Amino acid sequence: MINSYQKKWSVSLVLNCHKEGLLMAAAFRSLEAAAIELLTMEIPVEVIICIDKPDPLSLEVAKHLSKSCRFRAELLKVNFGDLSHSRNRSVRSARHSWIAFLDADDLWSFNWLKAAHQYLLNFDKPEHIILHPEIDIFFPDGYIHPMPNQEQLTDPLGTLLADNVWDSLSIAHRSIYLKHPYRENRLSRGFGYEDWAWNYETVKAGFIHRVVPETCHFKRRSPQSLSQRSRDLSVLVTPPLL
Repeated sequence: MINSYQKKWSVSLVLNCHKEGLLMAAAFRSLEAAAIELLTMEIPVEVIICIDKPDPLSLEVAKHLSKSCRFRAELLKVNFGDLSHSRNRSVRSARHSWIAFLDADDLWSFNWLKAAHQYLLNFDKPEHIILHPEIDIFFPDGYIHPMPNQEQLTDPLGTLLADNVWDSLSIAHRSIYLKHPYRENRLSRGFGYEDWAWNYETVKAGFIHRVVPETCHFKRRSPQSLSQRSRDLSVLVTPPLL
């Protein structure tokens, strides 16, 4: 049975950048490779490169990538210094009905977008579903993080109080991100993990988190990454959770 969303599905691909320099090119090519898989289905695609407080090299790379992109591309230069605000700004700028996030030092598996689209066709109300890959592979250490479907958790909200079980690079309907924007990271005040708080908030609001079989994200571990700085500072999850 063909779901009605198959005909009107369109996606804005958001590449969030900061000071990744030449690493951005690898992330962008990963994004393009995944997006090409949608062309055969004639799914409208746009790319939003949102770069926040960049250094000169990163800004130069972002400009080049936006000009060379084979899809419609928009370059957003912002000065937030906070990933949550960058994500929210990108969502407001998006023209399409679905959003897919990629950070500029990470990679998608090439089948991520196509598999996500096909997976959503199984649902009567796909706009209520938030998608994650089946696994994260962290490099260079090769650590593998498998992710569960929400119904596999006996107590999803209780689990999320103790552990962030899902990837931050989600795909969901734009309306979810608009209604539930990411909350600001305030590392200097001891609060962070905007994606963790967002996962909790959206579960509490009644949305369903699912993983797409046979997909993965490749995540770079860096001493300068937001997640690593959050761990080093022993910050708490951005409130309110309750």
